[in-house]
Amino acid sequence: LRPDVQWAYEALVDLDLTFDALGFSRHLANFLTIIRRYPKLRVVVDHCMKPQIRDHGTQKDELAFWSEGMKRIAGETGAFCKLSGIVTEAEPGWTVADLEPYARVVLDAFGADRVMWGSDWPVSRLRGEYGDWHSAAEKLCAYLSDSDRAAIFGGTATRFYRLM
Repeated sequence: LRPDVQWAYEALVDLDLTFDALGFSRHLANFLTIIRRYPKLRVVVDHCMKPQIRDHGTQKDELAFWSEGMKRIAGETGAFCKLSGIVTEAEPGWTVADLEPYARVVLDAFGADRVMWGSDWPVSRLRGEYGDWHSAAEKLCAYLSDSDRAAIFGGTATRFYRLM
């Protein structure tokens, strides 16, 4: 939001480059302001904005606060979201059930055409192996159609990053 860094967002727009927005729940309002200020900026909210899943049992407001911010970004902007990085925000020994409320918010708010799966490897190894997270993500997306899962596990990223 500082005036001395606005040139960077303007350059991303001018060069038609992408911006992977990484932060925490406390940064959601700032990112919403930036994305609104630069509507042509191609933004992906990286790692679901790192919700503090480990605090879910002790700070129920965290899920509500994060959820509201994510829904506002999804509903008020054209930003995408990367379904990644959430296992490192969970307790060791996490389960799919621990991640489900957060994944569901992202999937429902952004839709498969604006969600892309990411491994967050090697950082994700702090809470499990690559296969553990990939398997969990497949389970989290199991209720979706084949075409939605194909988008999340490749199509959306290919389109967003213009890989083809």
